[in-house]
Amino acid sequence: MARERDSVHTADRDPESNQWRAHRRPRPRARARAETGSGMIEISVHKRGRLRLTEKDVLRFQEKLGKCVQDENGCVIWPAKGSRGYGQFCAFNTHLPAHRVTYEFIYGPVDSLVVDHVCRNRSCVNVAHLRPLTFVQNIMVGTCPPAINARKTHCPRGHEMTTENTIFRTRGTRECRVCKNLLRRLKRVQTRHAQAEQLSCQ
Repeated sequence: MARERDSVHTADRDPESNQWRAHRRPRPRARARAETGSGMIEISVHKRGRLRLTEKDVLRFQEKLGKCVQDENGCVIWPAKGSRGYGQFCAFNTHLPAHRVTYEFIYGPVDSLVVDHVCRNRSCVNVAHLRPLTFVQNIMVGTCPPAINARKTHCPRGHEMTTENTIFRTRGTRECRVCKNLLRRLKRVQTRHAQAEQLSCQ
């Protein structure tokens, strides 16, 4: 499992297996550049583009990274956490996600991509447990209601959501064709009964 996580860099969904396809990571930066902090370490900050870490920031980051503790699952726990459980590193007068800084410190900026936790531990900064995804991909591999509904293969009444039996809405939602046809028939029957009752009352 760890070997598969190590190989993940970018991901896209395979239409045949319906799984995320893994690609090889880029080569890590030269160790000498990462250790000297010569101003060549760039990270991408939301709404501010690429910024270069100063030598002082690099030394602080390496010091905090040395204080991290590894748990039984192989997660490297960042010592400082925010209210949502993500590790935080303070630089450029703002709080940056520690897992994103760690990934970009090793592999370089990922710009508009989101760094996702494969281990689902928000405070983990182990690069073997991290992978860059697009915003939509990050949502779809999560545990939010849209992601859960997207992974469903059957409707609530048990009908299989095949291509022929699925109606795709413009907003990205899906609807079971069999259930919709049954609902239409039920409404027609109810309308006929209501009309028959009105005629009988007259």
